[in-house]
Amino acid sequence: MSTIALVACSKKKAAGPLPAEELYAPSALFSKSRAYALAHADRWLILSARHGLVAPDQELEPYDQRLGTTRTEREIWTNRVWFALRGELSKGDEVVMLAGRDYGRLLGAELRRAGYQVSEPMEGLGLGARLGWLSRNA
Repeated sequence: MSTIALVACSKKKAAGPLPAEELYAPSALFSKSRAYALAHADRWLILSARHGLVAPDQELEPYDQRLGTTRTEREIWTNRVWFALRGELSKGDEVVMLAGRDYGRLLGAELRRAGYQVSEPMEGLGLGARLGWLSRNA
């Protein structure tokens, strides 16, 4: 049994191709979420609107894309990430969602249906409150 943290990507990105954990590092929310994941989880992965599930060391080019707004786009994204995530999880694993409402609602429901324990410690908090929570708890 292990704990896997899922950290949301960020709009703010570094220039040039970099490992994902460095590409998103200019974002304070991402950096603080990464620090929390490193301190409280056995492993962590990144949720990307464009790339789906991303390993921290996976090299990516900068991009500008948000999670789709139509039901079909969101279902495609969720299925893609869920398919990839199933290969990363073992029975009994706990998943900590360090992501906004959209990611949590889409993927969290899928994980719960499959029987995984899912926590969303910042659920319902706005950006400032998320940053404060992460500062206090990382």
